[in-house]
Amino acid sequence: MMKTGETKVPIERIPALAEACDVDPIDFARIAMLEYHPEIWGTLNLVFDPKLTNAVLLL
Repeated sequence: MMKTGETKVPIERIPALAEACDVDPIDFARIAMLEYHPEIWGTLNLVFDPKLTNAVLLL
């Protein structure tokens, strides 16, 4: 149902789902936030970028 868009991916399950699907959890979270909460993502991006981006690159 998540694959077809009938139900949303629970945000708190993104790390486990990303691991199960062998995808980057950062990309997965970014896509989910852009899809489900674009206004929140936009604000977080303004507040934390480039700090957030630099912190992710350092991991």
